[in-house]
Amino acid sequence: MTALLDPAPRWLVLAGWSVIVALWHTSVVALAFGTWRLWRRRAPATTQYRAASGALALAAVLTVATPAALLVRGRATPPPIAVSLVGVPVQPMPGGPPAMPSSVRWRATARGIASIAAPWIGAAWCLGFAIGLVRFGGGWGLAQWIRRRATAVRSTDIVDAAAGVSTTWGLPPATLLASAHVEAPVVIGARSPAVLLPIDLEQRLDAAALPPLLAHELAHVDRHDYAANLLQSLADTILFFSPGARWLSMCVREAREYCCDDIVAARCGAGLYATALTTLAGLGVVARARPAVNAAGPRLIVRIRRLMEEDAMTPLAGYRIAALIGSLALVAAAGAGVVPFSSAMATAAARVPGRPTARSAETDIPIGFLTNQPGAALRLRNMQRTEAGLCGAAEIENLANVSITGVRFAAFAYGPVPLPRSNLFAASFATSELLAADVAPQQVATVEVGLLTRAEARERLRTPYATIMCAVAEIRYVNGAVWEMPPATVFGPERAEIPRALIGRPPVPGEAFCRDEGGQEYSLGFIAPVRLEPLTFTRCIDGTWRDYQLPGPVDGAGR
Repeated sequence: MTALLDPAPRWLVLAGWSVIVALWHTSVVALAFGTWRLWRRRAPATTQYRAASGALALAAVLTVATPAALLVRGRATPPPIAVSLVGVPVQPMPGGPPAMPSSVRWRATARGIASIAAPWIGAAWCLGFAIGLVRFGGGWGLAQWIRRRATAVRSTDIVDAAAGVSTTWGLPPATLLASAHVEAPVVIGARSPAVLLPIDLEQRLDAAALPPLLAHELAHVDRHDYAANLLQSLADTILFFSPGARWLSMCVREAREYCCDDIVAARCGAGLYATALTTLAGLGVVARARPAVNAAGPRLIVRIRRLMEEDAMTPLAGYRIAALIGSLALVAAAGAGVVPFSSAMATAAARVPGRPTARSAETDIPIGFLTNQPGAALRLRNMQRTEAGLCGAAEIENLANVSITGVRFAAFAYGPVPLPRSNLFAASFATSELLAADVAPQQVATVEVGLLTRAEARERLRTPYATIMCAVAEIRYVNGAVWEMPPATVFGPERAEIPRALIGRPPVPGEAFCRDEGGQEYSLGFIAPVRLEPLTFTRCIDGTWRDYQLPGPVDGAGR
């Protein structure tokens, strides 16, 4: 049974929640850049390139920092409030418990589904990242293989054309290599860049088209675009799961090509350069080395149309901007729910260790008790922990009209099993011997119970979190009457789930305990799970259910 309760690897759960948050913030960054890009659609290519590169870099940095940020945010939650565990008289809840609103129900269901999916999402990201690294390494290796097998360009016309462009236009010189494995000019290399040209380039292109095409590649060398593309490819490998990040990467590659196109067009004229690109496009060539290193830019026809139609207006630009701003606002608002919940879930997963974690304070194990139980003419006013047990000394009040001669107590040790895919609870109970008592009607007495030691609680739970609930299991009266409630019916996990609608509801004046939907009361300090929200808890504080973050695993738990 214990093996069935083993949680998913903590790092996998953390990775899953990080991907969920990263998907949100990369979408926000992409929508923000898309709005700016449409608003500044006439901006120079260099400006668009810097903006797109900055947006992609921001998305990558946020994604890499997300796991640490989630843990820091979750651990920054204020510690739980220390409260006294004192029972009070039972008062009916006016109007009964409210029904859970449909919006809250759907939100809780969505959170539950996300919790179930988190480790699977983390595993999918790890698999995709590994495939991306292999693809990136293979592409880089292929590009180096192509370069090693290239030979020096022998055509003096090509060499002279490249030298003339470099000297006249102020572009850096580069090694010219001929390769049978490329069908269009391409730059390979960061520290010692080389321009790879098809072996038959001179025969396939007009002499007038050669200088502009060589100038375009030398412009890439001057801008160090090959090194920038390697970094971009690494970012793509990390952000492969995000449609927004993939679109940002496409925009960066487009702007990179447009920057070089503008440099060439400014020197030789847009018409002449467009003619050179048209000639290249007419050959039906494909630069094999560009896809190999994930460096492929926009299609030639797109670049030609941009050179010839720079003043083309984007249709319905105003409406598109409005739609993007609206989408940006909606997605940004979604983060108000995504980020806090992900922080709590990721921190909870990281806190569940594979080995026991020591805790020095015994009071860290929360204790609660049932002040009143159906049919019992007895009120459990208080329960103090002692050396003999967590349910140590009970203060009871006799509400019957005959004296109590004996009392039996029950202690329930239960805790949430840290499985993101369920809200399963491990529960067990222990009962005391029938304890002698002499409590007259309407009188209060203290009974030494000594039930359920800390070691027994750990042994019964086998789960990293513990809550101890003390209750009365049997009462015997002087006239021979017996009140008895089997421990399994006194308190069970199914009765401990508190709907979100009850959390934060102001207490009834004069009451300090809390109730569930059925009116069952819970003492101060009692911790219960939130219904439909796995690994989310609430605690009874001053008569009100409050959101509560479990402080950590008990000593020796989780064995």
